[in-house]
Amino acid sequence: MAKGDHLMVPHEPLSVVMHHGIDCGDGRVVEYSKICNGTIREVTLDEFASGRAVDFVHYDVSLEVEETVRRARSRVGEKAYDLFGNNCEHFATWCKTGRHESAQVRNATKAAGAAAAATAMVGVLILGAVFGRGRA
Repeated sequence: MAKGDHLMVPHEPLSVVMHHGIDCGDGRVVEYSKICNGTIREVTLDEFASGRAVDFVHYDVSLEVEETVRRARSRVGEKAYDLFGNNCEHFATWCKTGRHESAQVRNATKAAGAAAAATAMVGVLILGAVFGRGRA
């Protein structure tokens, strides 16, 4: 891990959900904390990790290290957390790339859409079977 890296740790208790932050390179991380009233704050790496394994997101193209850290620190104190529209991953991705996006939200939305489509298809098949028999 290095200054400007987009860090992530498993979000307890669901280890499939990740918590994200930006490494400031001085033992500090800027994170969007849902726990602290949805506030962007600067914490120690140990506080961010909370005993969990820290990994980082690799980008082929990203902003310069100093710009990434500047962006992260420029938003400290912000309180506009929104799980689906402005979460810790949106924040860290924006700091690192300039794009305000969350792969976790995108993937969850796709999964929900696929589940809804499958449910609708089952409903159509059931209705077709029920009404199809009534005409025979």
